Amino acid sequence: MDWLADDSPIIACATGTTENSGLGVLRLSGFDSLDLLKDFFSFNVSKIKPRYGHLTGLLDPLESTTLDECLIFYFPSPHSFTGENVLEIHCHGNQFLIQTVIDLFCFQSVFRPANPGEFSFRALRNKKINLAQVEGLDLVLNSSNKAGISEGLKLLNGELNTQFEELYDISLKLRSAVELAIDFSEDVGEDEVFSMIKGHFNRLKALIFDLHERCQDHSFNLSTPSLTLAGPVNAGKSTFF
Repeated sequence: MDWLADDSPIIACATGTTENSGLGVLRLSGFDSLDLLKDFFSFNVSKIKPRYGHLTGLLDPLESTTLDECLIFYFPSPHSFTGENVLEIHCHGNQFLIQTVIDLFCFQSVFRPANPGEFSFRALRNKKINLAQVEGLDLVLNSSNKAGISEGLKLLNGELNTQFEELYDISLKLRSAVELAIDFSEDVGEDEVFSMIKGHFNRLKALIFDLHERCQDHSFNLSTPSLTLAGPVNAGKSTFF
């Protein structure tokens, strides 16, 4: 777990490493300057415009060969997923090519392969996302059904954090209403004060119950929904199962 405190530049494939595909996206994060990458691209990296795509040759500096034609996108710190300088390479999704490129940057530069979840960890460490959004990202990436993806998107969009902020706000309002009832109920009016207390208390109670329900472990149901296999006798249910 030493990598948790390691700030060295990292590289990883963001589009999977199991099958060939039409497109592969490589992410590089944590480098100090684009000058570090100038030998790997035919495009002049000093002219890269942030958040714009640039067509370039992907080069092997030692052999002076072109490995692929690709698009590169630069996201300068702090306006990136990790909060660090990030470069995305959109190349062809041949797995041999992708591994060759990763090895190229690791052996001929200061990059190292990212550990699983390290990009998300750096985003959390640099306060680009919170823990709830990390959980949401995990659901979006790993759920096998619509309900899981929908819940994950809610977390990613900050819905849970908004509820916690409202919980804090309502608790302050309830406290203020109780203090008002103790010190100034005769001046304000008892009925009005207690109506205010009741309204804040009911909202606080509803929020707590809702948050408690969300804290229950639904991950099993979201990732592996229950299915019922039904049919006439001798229809082949057992064989199918």
